[in-house]
Amino acid sequence: MERLGALGESESLRWLRATTSAMLTRIDLPDLLFEVNAWTGFLDAFVHLGEAFLT
Repeated sequence: MERLGALGESESLRWLRATTSAMLTRIDLPDLLFEVNAWTGFLDAFVHLGEAFLT
């Protein structure tokens, strides 16, 4: 059985990828996590492993 070759990217796909990439802001992951935590408080669900056995 012969393997299929990869298809090339169309010009419209390259344009779409570049356009959407330019619209997205660059942010570091820790900054994103702290921002989402400010909205949701999800970090309160995490405990230090050493503290987990004290309660």
